[in-house]
Amino acid sequence: MCLPFVLGSMLLAVSGIYVDPITIIEIGDGNTNPQGTVNCDWDTLNGTKTANSNTPATACAGDSGTINAYVFLTGDSNEKNFQTGGSKDPQDTSAWKWTNSSTPDKDTLTHGYAISYNAPASDGSHKILAFGAERFAVNGDANIGAWFFQQPVAPNSSGSFDGVHTNGDVFAVSAFTNGGGHPQLDVYEWDSSCDRSNYPSPAPVGNCAATNLRLLFSGAGTGLCSNDPGCATVNGDPITPSWPYATKFGGGATVPVNGFFEGGFDLTAVFPTGTPLPCFSSFLIDTRSSQSPTAVLKDFLSGNFPECGIDIVKSCNCTAFHADGTGYDYSMAGTVTVKGFMYNVQVVDQGRTFACGDFGNGTKKWGVGAGAGDCTLQGGGSPTFSNAAFPITNQATASGRTASGGGGELISKTTDAVSCAAQVPAGACTPNPVLTVDKTCVTTLQVQGTSVVVRVDYTGQVHNGGNVYLNNVQVTDTAAGTPATQTFPASGGFTLTNSGTGGADKCYTNGLATCPTLTVPTVGQPPVTGAASYLPNSLVAINPGRAQFSDTVRATATDALLNQPVASHPVGQGYTAQCLICPNGVCPTNP
Repeated sequence: MCLPFVLGSMLLAVSGIYVDPITIIEIGDGNTNPQGTVNCDWDTLNGTKTANSNTPATACAGDSGTINAYVFLTGDSNEKNFQTGGSKDPQDTSAWKWTNSSTPDKDTLTHGYAISYNAPASDGSHKILAFGAERFAVNGDANIGAWFFQQPVAPNSSGSFDGVHTNGDVFAVSAFTNGGGHPQLDVYEWDSSCDRSNYPSPAPVGNCAATNLRLLFSGAGTGLCSNDPGCATVNGDPITPSWPYATKFGGGATVPVNGFFEGGFDLTAVFPTGTPLPCFSSFLIDTRSSQSPTAVLKDFLSGNFPECGIDIVKSCNCTAFHADGTGYDYSMAGTVTVKGFMYNVQVVDQGRTFACGDFGNGTKKWGVGAGAGDCTLQGGGSPTFSNAAFPITNQATASGRTASGGGGELISKTTDAVSCAAQVPAGACTPNPVLTVDKTCVTTLQVQGTSVVVRVDYTGQVHNGGNVYLNNVQVTDTAAGTPATQTFPASGGFTLTNSGTGGADKCYTNGLATCPTLTVPTVGQPPVTGAASYLPNSLVAINPGRAQFSDTVRATATDALLNQPVASHPVGQGYTAQCLICPNGVCPTNP
């Protein structure tokens, strides 16, 4: 790391310490082959590429730097170039025009390339931007410019450009001159507050230099590539890059003197203090009539520069079910990771929004487990959602913008379908229906026509001992007598709520929460209200002088969640009540 410095009498706009870009990539030696302690140059990154690419042939970086984004662009003699004098850098890209007409050979780019690095944390994780190009011929000087856009700016089929400028887009200008030396390097940012048509030239660093352009850095000669925040170099000797190159004059694959340019700068150091660094989505490199920001633009190459990225991880657990059968509760949780710096990062899951704020090169938690500094659920409540089914799959989407104030490109990522089959805690979403039934009975005599017969009166309760509602509850009494079968209720069924609630128990003979009290009736007395009865047609004799009548009750239902059948007993079995009758004074009054 280095401290701010002065070039001549001009203070460069360097905020605090800076990283010399040549410690990350060799852009100060005027060639493409890696060497020395840095051991990272364009030959390593570009390899033998012959087509546009965003993947380095071999990743490399000096001083433990890490790559954010990379692009390699190819051109030809009939490639796209700017049309009309109206296509200038102070104009928004929506005003730019392009055509396939040829440009002078000295202004025709054969390849262009750029890379974004983060310096190591020990150097403040500064962002380093580097770029380079070769041209087809060197029969004259040429100037070069490079745009790093936050939006995906690209030529379209109508001869204009898609995408527009965003405040904070970065523009670097230099030249194919002074072979073996360091041509002037100027770095600007797009700033719409620079809204005048004319500004003094040359502009002081930090001031508006042209409409929409603010000068961030300016350096040349001894102020570049030697313990400095910027570097620009042109080859002073013929070089042979690892990728295919054909020069106009002399043939072969050798780039002549003044045919190769490379440059770069510490964006963190030159960018306005306190302003979050932009995150770039596209790159354009061009030739131009001069190094002036208002120069006429000529040839260009452009492509994606995927510096910005967002990733999301989601987990989903079933945490509870609704006892009434209406569904299940699921938790929402995960992480969102940002590559570069992004604004208004948020996660949307099942219509719930988690706001993660503006952050870069890091990870935040959302949903269950999120804490201070992580993503916050908007609108309050808990990070859960409900669904009628179990198990389910679920997806979540993370998004963010490459510029503040809703500007830049919107970048998003949606998870694959995530299974929500896990139950936390174990068994949380497994219903356990339990149905039981009981019965009490008394006997008496009654006159029926010309006969005296035995009558059995009974009642009882059905109970839900499980954790889920039971629907369509019915109780069937089976007896050796008349009627032989009685069902309660006679049609349909009733509902028992889950155990421990007020509606978990019900008297089946009257449909109420409690049953009538049975006492041994006097002869001929009718059954008490809410009880049921039958007339037995057989008995079991019990000495001395007793008779016993028995019948069985069985309850059935369906659980409210899975709609599966539930029974108090297996088919053919049930709860059996024994009802005694005997001579007066021998039996208890309420057997």
